[in-house]
Amino acid sequence: MIDNIKIGGLVKQLSDKDGQTRQTARLALVDIGKDATLPLTKILADPDRQTRWEAAKALGAIADIAAIPALIHHYGRRYFRYPLAGI
Repeated sequence: MIDNIKIGGLVKQLSDKDGQTRQTARLALVDIGKDATLPLTKILADPDRQTRWEAAKALGAIADIAAIPALIHHYGRRYFRYPLAGI
């Protein structure tokens, strides 16, 4: 299991003003995988649009089905290209 402090630090970097810092953090979170899903879903409600976008991109790359309810809640079905069975 990955250190929650490390994940928290990377999640915080998703709101950095520097695009390279955000991208590096997002890719590191994707490499961590499913352990990053819950912290990422929590920031889908962040007031900053860029932070929400980075979180959504990371969640899409991680592809953990546990993120689907949060993504639907925050973005609605209009953003999904394919039907989501069972939801």
